[in-house]
Amino acid sequence: MPRRSFRLASACVLLALALSIGAVAAVVLQKRAQAAIAPCTVQFGMYDAGIPWDTTMTSIRNLDTAINRHSSIVHWYAQWGDPGSGVFAANQPAMLNAVRNYTSAGVTGATPLITWEAWGPAPMTVANNTFPLSKIAAGTFDVYIDSWAVGLRTYGGPVLLDFGHEMDGNWYPWGYGVNGNTVADYIAAFRHVHDRFVLAGATNVQFVWNPNVWNAAGVDQTVFYPGDAYVDWMAIDVYNWGANGGGWGSLAFGLTVVNTYARVAALNTTKPMMLAEYGSAEPVAADPLGVTKGQWILDAAAAMGSQFTRLQAAIWFSDTGTTFALDSSADSMAGAKTAFGGCPLTGASPSPSPIPSPSPSPIPSPSPSPSPSPSPSPSPSPSPSPIPSPSPSPIPSWMPPPAQLRVVESVGGYATSGPAVTSWGANRLDVFVRGWDNALYHKWWNGSAWSGWESLGGTLASDPAAVSWGPNRLDVFTRGTDNALHHRSWNGSSWSSWESLGGSLTSGPAASSWGSGRLDVFARGTDNAVWHRPWNNGKWGSWESIGGMTTADPAAVSWGNNRIDVLARGWDNALYHKWWNGSAWSGWEALGGVLGSAPSVSSWGSGRLDVFALAADNTISRLSFAGGSWTGWQSMGGGQWTSRPAPTSRAAGAIDVFATGTDKAIWRLSLG
Repeated sequence: MPRRSFRLASACVLLALALSIGAVAAVVLQKRAQAAIAPCTVQFGMYDAGIPWDTTMTSIRNLDTAINRHSSIVHWYAQWGDPGSGVFAANQPAMLNAVRNYTSAGVTGATPLITWEAWGPAPMTVANNTFPLSKIAAGTFDVYIDSWAVGLRTYGGPVLLDFGHEMDGNWYPWGYGVNGNTVADYIAAFRHVHDRFVLAGATNVQFVWNPNVWNAAGVDQTVFYPGDAYVDWMAIDVYNWGANGGGWGSLAFGLTVVNTYARVAALNTTKPMMLAEYGSAEPVAADPLGVTKGQWILDAAAAMGSQFTRLQAAIWFSDTGTTFALDSSADSMAGAKTAFGGCPLTGASPSPSPIPSPSPSPIPSPSPSPSPSPSPSPSPSPSPSPIPSPSPSPIPSWMPPPAQLRVVESVGGYATSGPAVTSWGANRLDVFVRGWDNALYHKWWNGSAWSGWESLGGTLASDPAAVSWGPNRLDVFTRGTDNALHHRSWNGSSWSSWESLGGSLTSGPAASSWGSGRLDVFARGTDNAVWHRPWNNGKWGSWESIGGMTTADPAAVSWGNNRIDVLARGWDNALYHKWWNGSAWSGWEALGGVLGSAPSVSSWGSGRLDVFALAADNTISRLSFAGGSWTGWQSMGGGQWTSRPAPTSRAAGAIDVFATGTDKAIWRLSLG
C-alpha cells in the first residue's frame, strides 16, 4: 500500500509505536456488555495528540471510557534536537509518571511507548540531518543518549523505546537511501544506541524495531533487522489512507500485499509482535460505496485473532482533529467499542524504582580524565522526605517588572551543555562548558579581556559546576560517564588531575563554598533525592541524603559562614528550597513557578539570593530573596536560550548571567 508521510499530510509528527511487557496486575472484574472481537490477549494502546504533555490524561481517558477499554500502552514522541521533548529532564519525568499512574475504565497503570526520533530542531525535514546515523554509531552523541538511558533507568518502570522507526522509508533523515544512508549505517546506529542503554544498566527499557508496511524503494524490510540480541519487540506500521492515499484497503490487505507480516514474523518465531502504528481514515466520495471506518476497525480486530496471531499489541494512531482520530465519527467509536471493549479489566503494574546501593565509593587515585569504572550509589536515609506538591504558580507572576537583563557579548565556543561560572573577585570571571568532544573547556576574564578557550580534558556526562573559595582557587565538578562525581581544581599555578568522588548521580552536580578550604557538592541520586558531600579540613566527608523528589540538576550557594542554600525543581516543576543554618537542615519549602529548566542561584551578600531559571518560552525569569522575604517570579527579558542560565555576582547589586544560545555559543548577560 502506498505510504505517504503523515507529517506532511497533517503537520503532525508521524508515529511509530511500541508495546509494553510490564507485569500485569489483576483487578476486580466489572460486568461487561459484550466480549471484544479482538483477542483480549492483544494489548490495546493509543497515541492521543497532547498526551501525556497534558499530565491529567483527560482526552485519552475520555476515549478509553467511551469504548470501555483501558489503554495499557500510551505513546508519544521525543525529538533529539527539541528542547521540550528531547531534553530528558525538561518534561519526560513528569510525563512518565503520569502514564505510570494513568487510570481509566477501572484500571490503573500503563506502559510508556516513546518514539525516539533523531532529528530537530526545526525544520523537521529530511535534509535537516542534525544527527547522522554514522555519527550516532561513532559515539558523537553518547552523552545525549546516556542522559536518556540514565533517566529511564532511574524511572524504573517498563518502557518501550522505538528508535529509528520506519527506516525503510524515505521521509525521515535516517531513512534508507536519503542523506547517503545505507542498511549498514542504520544497523550500526541501532546497535550502538542499544548498547549505551545496556552499559547504563537500563534493563527496564525494551527496544522496538519498527519498519513501515510499504516503502517506495521496494526493499525487503528484514534487511534492516539489527539482530535478536538488540530487539525485544518486532513491529509494523500500517494505515488505511483510503482514496486520498492510494485506495481503500483492509488491515489484512496492508499486511499481506507485499508479505510484510510474514517476512517480519519469520525473523524470529518467539519474539512478540505488534502494530506500532495503525489506523484508518474516514471514507471519502472516491472510496468504494458502503465502506465505513467502523467496519474497518471491526474487520481489523477479527483479523488479529484469526490471521495475525503473533500480534500481542495494537496501538491506534488517534491524532485529534484529523481523519485518523478514533473519535472522528460515531461510527468509528462504535466500531472500536465492539472491537476492543469488554475485556477483563487488567492493567500494567509498574515496577518500583531502583534503590541506591548502601555505601558510597572511596576516592580512587586521580586519573587524567573521568573513567568509566562504576561506583556504588550513596546510601539513602531511612525515609527520604518527598518534596511537597502544592499548586504551582506560573512564571512570571504578577510582580512589577524588574530591571531587565542586558545582552553584553558572545564569548564564543561550541557548547553541548549549559555553562558554569564563578568569580573570585571584582575583576575575575571563570566560565566552564562541555564541548562537542565532551571535554571540559574553560575561558576567563581578567578585568580587561577574555582569554581563549582552553581544554581541561575529561569526558563529561552533564553540565559542569564551578565554585571558588578565594583568589586563584577554582573547583570544577561534573558527572562522568560512569555516573560518578568527578573533580578537578586550580591552585593558582596548575590544574590537578581528574579525581572520582564516587556516588551514582542522575543529574549534574552543584557546588558551593562558605570559606577557604570548604566545599559542599550536591547532586540527584538514583532515588531522585538530593545528595550532599562536603570537603572540610582537607578531606571528603561521606554522602548524605537531604531528601526531596527532584527532576533536574540542583543549585547551591553560600552567602556566609555555615550557610548553604539549595534549590531544586520538584516533580510538579515548581521551585523548592532547603537551607543549612550551621547546625541543621530546614525542610523543603515550595516557592512556586513552573520551571522550564533546572534552577541556578547566586548571592552578593548576607541575606541575599537570586534564583534564575528558564520559563516555558525559554526566556529567563528570576526570583529573589532579600530583607527576609521572597519576591514573586519576574520575567527578565534578554532573549531566548537553550540552557539554564548560570549567574555569578562580582559585587553588590551586579550579576553576570551566562547561557547557551541557539548558535551553541556562550553568551554573557548583565543585570545591574
